[in-house]
Amino acid sequence: MTVETRTPYKDGMGVITLTIYTRPHDCTGRCLYCFTEEGMPRSALLHSDTKRALDCDWKPRKQLEKLFGMYGIQHKMGNKYGINILGGSFTNYSQEYLRHYFKEVYDFFSQKQSSSLQEAKHHHLDSSDHICRLSVATRPNLVDEEWCRFLVELGVSEVQIGVQSIREDVLEINRRGHSVEDVKTATKLLKYYGFAIVYHVMLGMVGSNLPDEVEDISIKLWEPGYCPDYLKIYPCIATNQANHNVSPSEWFKYRWKPLSDESFFEALLTIKKRIPRYLFIIRIQRILPPDLIKYGPKTVVDRAQFLGLCNCIFHRALPVVGMQSSLDTTKVRYLYHRQDCGVTIEAAIGKLCLGYCRMEIICRTGVLRELRVIGKMLGVGCVRSDNMTAQHKGIGRSMLQLAFEYACNNGAKALSVAAIPGAVRYFERIGCNVRDGKLMMVPDENAIPVNSAGGTDNQLS
Repeated sequence: MTVETRTPYKDGMGVITLTIYTRPHDCTGRCLYCFTEEGMPRSALLHSDTKRALDCDWKPRKQLEKLFGMYGIQHKMGNKYGINILGGSFTNYSQEYLRHYFKEVYDFFSQKQSSSLQEAKHHHLDSSDHICRLSVATRPNLVDEEWCRFLVELGVSEVQIGVQSIREDVLEINRRGHSVEDVKTATKLLKYYGFAIVYHVMLGMVGSNLPDEVEDISIKLWEPGYCPDYLKIYPCIATNQANHNVSPSEWFKYRWKPLSDESFFEALLTIKKRIPRYLFIIRIQRILPPDLIKYGPKTVVDRAQFLGLCNCIFHRALPVVGMQSSLDTTKVRYLYHRQDCGVTIEAAIGKLCLGYCRMEIICRTGVLRELRVIGKMLGVGCVRSDNMTAQHKGIGRSMLQLAFEYACNNGAKALSVAAIPGAVRYFERIGCNVRDGKLMMVPDENAIPVNSAGGTDNQLS
């Protein structure tokens, strides 16, 4: 059975987001609750995305060609893309396979045929269409310095890690194969190397206590050692048809109490009232047909119910809330939010979020991990005067300059920019230079002057 649960691409968050898959491969995990179908990656069912990937023999270029055809997307329009690469644990594939996979991705958008990954990345620097975000997913225990360096080589900008719980006993009961310390180590390494970080967390896990989980996600996850940039929340479910690693009937031996629609919604409501402003909640559940779910929440939660209650970036974002009057960039304020040892700078008008950047200060160098202006995607060189987007209005340039000033004011000698190939020319245009093979901003009397639009609020929240 093919499960139709996918949604068309969206470009409201500043890029056209497309999802492709690597070939099925062992993720190294044996999680109690995980399910799979024959021929599919772990925790994936046969739906329109995975069937398309299967029909394309999991080859990235063929998958992208299919997506362009489905959505009527044309090449060489100056579009900006965000690519999600799903499948098995990314850092458990061979590096040879991943180099070839990424070469094919870059070549597709550059409309070139390269002989190596390095050549493909070089071609992509001046491609008409740009990959501005590349996201992969793996397990916390499979993140180390060698793999971080390799992810930089590939051009990855965002890493999703399956945290699920920050309680050792729950991780052990669910056979996660990693510890809480592994989560902290992976988080530290990924921030050090300049990646944006997505945590996957789960409510209603076997052996857990719902009030404890709510406290963990709404309070403890924002203590030192954690503080992710993005969050995906899932309820633990048992399906009727897919094969679980351990039969759901065995879960009840651990006094498992499946979440109901009501208990899941109440937990989300509590969590959303408490999370910090710098967080972006990407997802709150997997959308599956109700008759496929044997135990656990079945009702699709409408995220619009949390508007005005949740302070996460998603629920304050321009494309979600919309402008009630003309978008006046002179009214933009730049707010600073402490994020563990780093800071998120937010461009806002009132509570409305127009963009944000994230940075750390490591070894007397500022590391800009992410810079994003949201709203409807505008192609390179395009200008629009409506209220659907904050792009191409100088907000990104202003945030970069403020990040540079913040770094210098806090003991850094330079600002290093973690930019994937598709974003390099953008950063060069707004004031960065390549030094020792890295994009940098350094104190220099000849640096391009940048005038911040609107005011700033340097008070850290």
